[in-house]
Amino acid sequence: KPSLIQKVTSVFLTQRKEKPLTELLHVLKEACDILSPLVQRIYDNLNDENTKIKKAGMTQFTIADGLVQHMLTAYLLREDLFEAVIGEEDSSYVNTLARPYTVDSLQVPYIYNDDIDYIRRQMTFLSAKLEGVPLYRDCTIFIDPIDGTKPFVENFGEHCTILIGVAIGGEAVAGLIYRPVRLDMDGVRAGDDIRFWVAGCKCENTAIGNLDVNGISKATLNVRTSEAPGFI
Repeated sequence: KPSLIQKVTSVFLTQRKEKPLTELLHVLKEACDILSPLVQRIYDNLNDENTKIKKAGMTQFTIADGLVQHMLTAYLLREDLFEAVIGEEDSSYVNTLARPYTVDSLQVPYIYNDDIDYIRRQMTFLSAKLEGVPLYRDCTIFIDPIDGTKPFVENFGEHCTILIGVAIGGEAVAGLIYRPVRLDMDGVRAGDDIRFWVAGCKCENTAIGNLDVNGISKATLNVRTSEAPGFI
């Protein structure tokens, strides 16, 4: 018996002869490509105590967490395009419109201002690619901007990922795992051939990218198990 996801996707594919969820994954990957240099720069300057704090419960938080989620939710994954967009840092207040830019109580160092301006423009441009797709109105997007903030601040950035999941009707249908810090698993700066991302959508028979999973946490990889059968 076809699931709700299969029925909705089948109707849409019949009408448009496209793979809308796969197209969404490509846009999300492109967005992560745009965000990655900023995350790398923040990681390279983690000795600056003004870029990180400990929140309630002593959990680690950096400006990278706040900026990645904000750039995705405020400028790319607009609320008028999707049913809902839910992020791990939804309680954070981020200002990227008026300088000095801020993330909660942290003032973003001026050296990142131009990066933020560039990313804001690019995300706004990318969002146009997501317009006019009825299926997206049924999608809920889940974002973990920096999965592994503790290793991120402890200089193990190669273990950190940006996680984005897509659900329809409460069922996982697609997802992306992306490593924004381009290091190999020994912490050495990697070349262009590094396997740093993977994405998939089972209902559209899509499996793209290539991820070096050594050292990636089991929690991250659970999206590829029976807990999220729609991913790959």
